[in-house]
Amino acid sequence: MSLPCAFPELADRPHDGEVLLAALEPLVERLVMDRTNRSKLRLSTRELRGVLDGLLGDTLQERWSAFEWRVWPDWLRGVGRAPHDRWTLGVCALMISQAARPSWPFLECTYTRAWVKRLPPEAPLQTAAARLTPALEDVAWATMALRDKALKNALRMMMVGGYSTLDQITDRDLRAVPVTVGSGSDVLDAALCSLGVLGRTPLRGAARRMRSRRLTPAELAERSRIPERFRPAYVMYLEAYQERISNVYATTRHKHNSLEHFWCFLDERFPDVGGCSEIRPAHARAYIPEAIALARRVQRGSRAGEREDRSTAMQWLTNIRCFFADVCTWGAEPGSPFEQHAPAAVPLERHDLKNIGFEKIRRRAQAEAAEKVIDLEREIPKLRALAIRRWDESAQAFAVAPNARARRIAETEAFWDWALLGFLALSEPVALDARSRSGCSKVFGAVSTCSLGVMAASTRRGRVSISWANSVTASSAPVSPQPAT
Repeated sequence: MSLPCAFPELADRPHDGEVLLAALEPLVERLVMDRTNRSKLRLSTRELRGVLDGLLGDTLQERWSAFEWRVWPDWLRGVGRAPHDRWTLGVCALMISQAARPSWPFLECTYTRAWVKRLPPEAPLQTAAARLTPALEDVAWATMALRDKALKNALRMMMVGGYSTLDQITDRDLRAVPVTVGSGSDVLDAALCSLGVLGRTPLRGAARRMRSRRLTPAELAERSRIPERFRPAYVMYLEAYQERISNVYATTRHKHNSLEHFWCFLDERFPDVGGCSEIRPAHARAYIPEAIALARRVQRGSRAGEREDRSTAMQWLTNIRCFFADVCTWGAEPGSPFEQHAPAAVPLERHDLKNIGFEKIRRRAQAEAAEKVIDLEREIPKLRALAIRRWDESAQAFAVAPNARARRIAETEAFWDWALLGFLALSEPVALDARSRSGCSKVFGAVSTCSLGVMAASTRRGRVSISWANSVTASSAPVSPQPAT
């Protein structure tokens, strides 16, 4: 009968140093390492046991939590720890045996994947890694670096949760991954879905972190500061907008935020307005300077409250103008429920938003976008020269050690850095007139997407399109060494 490689049951039991050592010592003998390091690991495990014995806590998990926050920071600074060649070995044994559950801040500064590789193949963490790796390879759009990060995050989730199989990972575990180490979470999400662990289709990070369901317009109104007398028209409008025009949740939230500010303004400045049908142009025009001031007060980021080139107020007022235009139009339909909420005239028109600075903001944003594109065009030759030099260096390093996986990854990524810049240089020039701001983004986005798609397909096949690479090279750059297969 094989000996166990994981002891998650020890975490919540009363701490007993002898029991902990009795569980870890047989595992140490089975780890993949030489005799010298195994001796150091035994000594480091006993030293860690002594440290845990001196900490407060009834269970091993409580003492480990005290170790993380009181002892581990000093060890990272070199204070009170064992010699440099063995001070992490005891911690490594405790973590890969899953005898205690670490926290994410602790795991962020550890070599998790290297620790797990020491385990025998039948260990739960190694079994999970062997099962997950083929699924990660099937995620065609992911790079090798993202796959490695996804595998590392999956192993860390199992350590944090004390899990013995991948099937125990849930959406809550994915949402708990800190942003600082969240790279690769989308790849992991896709792989877990393909294995049937999550029981759904893959989600990107923003959708994964969203609440479990979308709020209805009535629920949005209930949780907002909108006065009661304005809620019927507000809820009816958002429901009709979702049905007639757009059901995108982000759009609904944007309109909700814009209308909430407006209704609160009316309630404070014009308390005699009894409902949506009683709003007049004077009420709506009075909100324009208030919206500009409010948008400046709620600015975020650098120079908050100082910048005048933000378009937040313009977006709010545009949503309000569309609200009244839609309500008045739909209210004119025979038997429409909007008839009782429609004002006598549209309170806010397009001409009301002219000559108040919004055109200047729009022109300034367009000029900044054009300037960025021109600056990029000027820097492309320098970037291409740097990219091809890095490709040459990585190709030479890979030729020296063709079996080194890290050098193969570096050579492949360096090639695609150069290839993408070559593709951008060969693309058609972009017109930079006053209407081309969105066009610039779309063109460069399309080129980048196409290049990344070719990159993903070629990397998945384990080779690159040499003929395509040569055609780019012949027209734009000197010939470079061929990428490794």
